[in-house]
Order: sequence, then C-alpha cells, then structure tokens
Amino acid sequence: MAYRLLHYHGISPENLALVGEGYSKPEWVGLVEPKRMARQRAKACAFLACILASAVGFAMVGLLHGKYGVPFDLSHWMLALIIPGFALAGGALGAGVGALIGMVSEMGRLSIYRHHLKQGHYLLMIEGDETLVRLSQDVLGQYASAKTPVR
Repeated sequence: MAYRLLHYHGISPENLALVGEGYSKPEWVGLVEPKRMARQRAKACAFLACILASAVGFAMVGLLHGKYGVPFDLSHWMLALIIPGFALAGGALGAGVGALIGMVSEMGRLSIYRHHLKQGHYLLMIEGDETLVRLSQDVLGQYASAKTPVR
C-alpha cells in the first residue's frame, strides 16, 4: 500500500525498493548479514593495520641502525624479526578492532531489519535526494498510525 501511495504522489518506482519475500532480496539493497559485515570490516582493518605496523617496524629498524649504531645486518635475528613481528601484531590487532567496529556499528541496525524481514514483514527503501526523501516521509507520515512512526 505504501509503495502504491508513494507512486500515486509522483515518486518514481526507480527511487523505491520493496524488500522482503517475493520482492528484492536484502543483499540486493545492501543489507548484508551482520557477521559478513563484521568479517569485511575485520579484513579491511587488518590490512590497514598490517601496513601501518610494517611501516613502524621499518622505522624501528632505521632508528636502531641510525641512532644507536646497531649494524644493519639482516642476519641479526632481532632486526630480522622486528618488521614481521610488528606486521603480525598490527594485523591481529586491526582484525580485532575491525570486527568489533563491524559488530557494534552495523550489527544493531542490520539485525533489526533482518529480524523484521524474517518475520514476514517488508521494508520500503527510498533512494534519492533529500527533497525526495522528505516528500516521501511527509506522504507516509500522513497515513501512518501513531504506533508505527515513519523514519
């Protein structure tokens, strides 16, 4: 009904997506599984943290060699392990932080949407500029009950 109502008020179907059983799948509109989102964030943060930690490791090797006169011999076990050690530690730390960020930031909202979709409800998504979204909110707000606010 809401889809038809918005179409009646001049909002193009190209700006609307109805998500639910028999219509668009959640993955098609960007509502991925929360666990998948956490894994994606963990991988991205691990990659970035590994690069940053490797840079810190290179800086440490340069500092040890330049300032303290430690010979720049890669056969020296301490210097040979600084860079990979920093990279591994940074990657592990980045993966943990990325997973935590992914779980906290996106999981709540995605879980709510997925829960309602699993219970057979539908989600109407509106895409467009701010004026189109506000018009849609106004149109739906006129017909919404007090129990179900339009956001």
